[in-house]
Amino acid sequence: MRKDTVGDELIWEMILDRVHDDLILVSRDTTYRNHVTFLTREYREGTGCRLGIEGNISVALQQMGVEPSGALLRIEGRCRR
Repeated sequence: MRKDTVGDELIWEMILDRVHDDLILVSRDTTYRNHVTFLTREYREGTGCRLGIEGNISVALQQMGVEPSGALLRIEGRCRR
């Protein structure tokens, strides 16, 4: 069975084609996280906007100025209550 796919590349090209605003991708996919420098530069050059890649929804919310709920922090393992 083939392990590499073009899924990530297709998603990325659709984002570049359709999104024209600051964007935070929430993903634990190593393809995005391992290429963050290239992707942020390509996004900025193509859209004039900023791109962030985070592994947790709570971090993305905090970057937008929204406090994540305690339940979300617990689900993500960022709080021990």
